[in-house]
Amino acid sequence: MGGCVGNWFEIEFVMNVLKYCPKLQQIVVGPYWRESDTLDWNSNDVWFQSGRGRMREKLQDKEIIGLEKLVLI
Repeated sequence: MGGCVGNWFEIEFVMNVLKYCPKLQQIVVGPYWRESDTLDWNSNDVWFQSGRGRMREKLQDKEIIGLEKLVLI
């Protein structure tokens, strides 16, 4: 999931994917995304400041099946 900055709807999306996709092997969440017409990777500075920590904080308090499949980059 590219371009993620830890908004509440992104956290809810990750929680629902983990809950309803038991055969999912891994979900990778990061601040990077690629434009369709270029090979360059862009990033969102907000993620580096607080998004990753906010996502980790919101998810650690909940008992989520499959949380071990989540990779934050």
